[in-house]
Amino acid sequence: MKLLTMAEIDLRKIMPFSIGLFITAVIGTQALFFIAITKVKESLEYAAADNQMIIEEYVATINKVTLSTIINTFSYPVLFMAGLGLLLILSGFYLWYKDWFGTSRQIYTLLTLKGSRMRIFTAKLLVFLLLFFAYYGIHLLNLFLAGKMAGMLLPDGSLSENLLYSFLMYDSFRMYLIPNSFESLLFHGAFLIMMFSILSVAVLSDRSKRIWGLAFGAVYIIVSMYAFIYLYTLDFYSSELKIAQWLFVAIYLAASLLLSRFLLKKKVSI
Repeated sequence: MKLLTMAEIDLRKIMPFSIGLFITAVIGTQALFFIAITKVKESLEYAAADNQMIIEEYVATINKVTLSTIINTFSYPVLFMAGLGLLLILSGFYLWYKDWFGTSRQIYTLLTLKGSRMRIFTAKLLVFLLLFFAYYGIHLLNLFLAGKMAGMLLPDGSLSENLLYSFLMYDSFRMYLIPNSFESLLFHGAFLIMMFSILSVAVLSDRSKRIWGLAFGAVYIIVSMYAFIYLYTLDFYSSELKIAQWLFVAIYLAASLLLSRFLLKKKVSI
């Protein structure tokens, strides 16, 4: 069976869930942005009244409202999007786990096929990456729609120009949500592959040897998370931190890929 055919089968299985999640992401985020923009509008009106000015005169004297201003006023839209990202990671782990331990016979059929078993891993990885880049696209759509909504709800002259561009270039929240350069996109892609590989080590360890494998997989994930958090407690300059991040991803990615390959080839049985 070809790699792309295997990926297509996996994609079809999770398509209904993914569509539902992304629709929820758009509707829920826009509802929260509506609340945030309303709060900003009310604060402008109160400030204009306190200064005994009409709103048009007041907005001409202040800094323009940006997406960062809106999010800093009410951060739940960003938290909601980040929560959906976490849900997507957990869902990917669950679906990967379910394939090995559920009632489906598909995984056993795939294991009997000739060729490298890493095709199974690679097919699921492709689907995982596709979902996450679609998730980034949903983020961009939400920010674009939020900018349009702000233009309709906020007083004329109060809104900054190039809302989406300025947010992507300068906002501190952005780095956790959307890559804004080719290097950042490359790092996010490598980071996602690393996360999938770490999850795969846990799943395949459990499949190889239920009790000890489960314990090893849990410890492997916990140590990975601790190492990642510890990295940010160290006193690095920004350029040094970037190098440390790439080293962390490279080391854990290589280790997780090698472990996954070993477990698939030597330990996982039909």
